[in-house]
Amino acid sequence: MACLGWLQNLALGGDTVTVSVTVPQTQIPRVAVTSSQIPRDPYVAFDINAHIESQIDDRLTGVDLDLFASAYSNGGANPWSTTCWAQFDFSGRSPYNDSGDPTKTVTMISLRHCIGAEHHELSIGDIVSFVKSDGTEYNATIEGKIEVDATFPSSNDLVVYYLDADVPVTYYKILSSDFTDYINIVGLPVVLCDSEHKALVGILVGRAVDTGDFLLIEYNEGSSPRDAYWEDPASNDSGDPSFLPVGGELILLGIGAGKDAGTGTRRFDSGMWRWRTAINTAMADLDTADTGYQLTQFDFEAFLALTRRESVAAGTIGRVAVGSGTIGRI
Repeated sequence: MACLGWLQNLALGGDTVTVSVTVPQTQIPRVAVTSSQIPRDPYVAFDINAHIESQIDDRLTGVDLDLFASAYSNGGANPWSTTCWAQFDFSGRSPYNDSGDPTKTVTMISLRHCIGAEHHELSIGDIVSFVKSDGTEYNATIEGKIEVDATFPSSNDLVVYYLDADVPVTYYKILSSDFTDYINIVGLPVVLCDSEHKALVGILVGRAVDTGDFLLIEYNEGSSPRDAYWEDPASNDSGDPSFLPVGGELILLGIGAGKDAGTGTRRFDSGMWRWRTAINTAMADLDTADTGYQLTQFDFEAFLALTRRESVAAGTIGRVAVGSGTIGRI
């Protein structure tokens, strides 16, 4: 029998007696430890694609698509709807302008720059409005603009605007230059806005590039329950943004450029990340106030680090399946 032995001294009436004690190994007390109690490597793989899906799917509990609590009225009280499924920050999307066509939507990409569709563009001097969740409205005047590429549709459909003052609303980050190291965007659900001030759900089904390197993101209706949150695109949806939600934050994915000429059931957006250099150049050229504002890229590595720290603190870090090849960085 395998045994564990040790010596122990006992004091008896002034004499010292050495006693040898032998304990069978089978009697050594053992402590039961469940797998969830085993310390885990804090640098485990985190599936950002699954996280993005849950950011949308976990919110699909009521088919209320309207961003505002009631029909938008410029200059009036326009609080956001508290029952809309998409409880995200849309304050950087302009719901109104005074050009005579309020569907010419622009989206903030810095405190002073915004972006829209070139073929559905505003003019210098037009006033654009932005609304926070409590209905507070902010207005700014377009002071300058630059078309990122003036040869639409052979290249892209983007125009950058410069406002006469900073606007204290959210401006949106874009995908980082290394985003493909972390996510595969094809097949992901996305948040789409339209000219009726609705938040829709589409599926990113592909990227189309023509001879002019016009990178388009193609969206289509998803399967149940996502299909209840989709509406076919309208012609005046051009300029409205599309987003990927990560950690509750909206990342600006694209700007509406058009729809398919056949059934009209697919929407195409100009991919923001493809044109980051040209957009930054336009932002700098327009920057008469020398703000230095440029596009901000979403930092996936910082997001993962934060997720790891929160998981460690909550004790929810899970195991990594060695055989799956998912250990380490995604």
